Amino acid sequence: MKINWKEIFPQVIMALFGIFLILIIPYQVVDNSEHSVGPGFFPTASAIIIVVLSVGSVIGKIGKGKAVHQQTKQQVATSKEKRNSKGIWRVVFITAGIFTWIFVIPLLGFFLTTLLATLYLMVVIGNRKKLQIVMVSILFTSGLYYLVEHLLKLSFPEGIM
Repeated sequence: MKINWKEIFPQVIMALFGIFLILIIPYQVVDNSEHSVGPGFFPTASAIIIVVLSVGSVIGKIGKGKAVHQQTKQQVATSKEKRNSKGIWRVVFITAGIFTWIFVIPLLGFFLTTLLATLYLMVVIGNRKKLQIVMVSILFTSGLYYLVEHLLKLSFPEGIM
């Protein structure tokens, strides 16, 4: 099977960047704290997430190449045009949603604003399964709230809720 390097090149670069970050963070961030979550935790966690997601994306694209049947060049061009026009609007709506979330947090508080933002973003991205949208939004918001408020001992803007 032939690997299309043009499709996986950005993911490979991001995976290498994440590995570079994992290797360099211990030299850049001095961690003298006695807490389990020190100053190097979030940069290291972010680098690990970058590597995992990039490798997963490469594996997905390689696996997808095996399963996809040959399409004519015209079908591919038509589908790319449709995807590009939808993609531009999705980026605009997602960006607007994130900025709205930032400005609404002080008014409604973290929990309600994040719950609504997650619902909105999942619909904009293209998920249409109502139960999944609701469950993921509730679980994501609750998990994030518990992680930050109780495990990391940070506080959120309270808002009216």
